[in-house]
Amino acid sequence: MKQRTINVRVWDAIERCFITGGWLQEEYWEPLSKRYTLQQDTELKDRKESKIYEGDIIQTYRDNEKSDVFPVVFKDCVFGRITDDSIVSLQIVRDWEREELEIIGNIFENPNIKL
Repeated sequence: MKQRTINVRVWDAIERCFITGGWLQEEYWEPLSKRYTLQQDTELKDRKESKIYEGDIIQTYRDNEKSDVFPVVFKDCVFGRITDDSIVSLQIVRDWEREELEIIGNIFENPNIKL
């Protein structure tokens, strides 16, 4: 059985940018908690075919009309949005609620987007 590859992006809090590349090796794990934030790929894409990551800010569309705006979170082993005291899966939002997803920013570079 082939294991799933977990793709992440890394936010550098000091440089205030995302780091790309294959530098994530074991000797870097300790300083991650102080300087770097890992964000996991949800394995979903938005309506422009961009990968959706934890921490992205999503605009939903229903019948081509703007609907909700929310940050993607990872909670209870689910990628989704927080509603009251629970989490709604991104797949449910996309497939069952028939809403299209579009990335409009992320929590680090766009903290002023109204949620």
